Amino acid sequence: MSLLGFVRNVNKKLGNPLRVLSGVREIMEPRMRMRAFNRDRRTRTSRYARAGFGFQDQSAVAATIERDGCSILPGAFDTRVLLEIRQQVERHLDAGTSLKPASKDSARARGDRSAPTVFFAPDEMRKGQQFFRQHTNYVSIADPLVSCPAVSKVAFHPLMIDIARAYLDCVPALGGLNLRKSYSNDLPEFDTLFFHVDKNSQRFLKFFFYLNDVDMDGGPFCYVRGSLRRRFGGWMSKGRWTLEEMEREYGKDSVAYLTAKVGDVLMADTNGFHRGTKIRGADRTMLTLDYVVHEEFEGTGDKQFGLPRSVYDSLGARERAVADFLQVV
Repeated sequence: MSLLGFVRNVNKKLGNPLRVLSGVREIMEPRMRMRAFNRDRRTRTSRYARAGFGFQDQSAVAATIERDGCSILPGAFDTRVLLEIRQQVERHLDAGTSLKPASKDSARARGDRSAPTVFFAPDEMRKGQQFFRQHTNYVSIADPLVSCPAVSKVAFHPLMIDIARAYLDCVPALGGLNLRKSYSNDLPEFDTLFFHVDKNSQRFLKFFFYLNDVDMDGGPFCYVRGSLRRRFGGWMSKGRWTLEEMEREYGKDSVAYLTAKVGDVLMADTNGFHRGTKIRGADRTMLTLDYVVHEEFEGTGDKQFGLPRSVYDSLGARERAVADFLQVV
């Protein structure tokens, strides 16, 4: 028996005294992480206090995110840029270049809610998209700002910077990026297709850009409105939750499916419960961008994302501040 199993058995025999400790953790851990957020928000505010950066007022958008946890701006972004990114993604997928290791979902047991542990071998990563479709739910691009240069046109766009500044109440910085194509297939739901909360930071803003139109069959991002501010007892007891559990805790009407077209801007603080949904129709390609006040996961996550020197040199002072946590290459 594992140590964890032994502790669980002892806890059960003693009448579950650890339940009290779990409840304390659910209160204290978010508070401690919010202290870290406020500390680093003040640091960024002080650092750029005399920079004289100008920002457009996006307080109404920030207030919607504060209330619901998510928001959408229809037709707010140039579709030509997003379609350019999609073309760059397709070239890498077809050639097997600049791809992150992909989970071999066809080798996983149905109902597995854990993080991937089995990945494609290097030769399998070069077999192309028809192979990917049969064996995985998605494939991601490595180092998106370097691999797909058009991503920079989104990451440093004034609209995203202004909204992130309004929500974070300081000069934002770009943290993580994710650029992936998700496939329509009959593989079971795994991992982030179950509801969960992100622990990148206690407060951060994630933008979502669909690179093709997404309807209910296209795997829309799904968010539980109100879950950012209201939690239930035991919410930290496991990392993955079902739709039925979310509907029981928050009500069916709180579960929002954010369908959208290319050019719509979706955003959420994913400290609230959310998930991706299984694709039943056309494949979906999506870019996500995280704006933060400090390095994500207290600096213990992925390596710093790269930013080409030529792009960095072309940025203004405000945009260079947004690049604080990127590695210029």
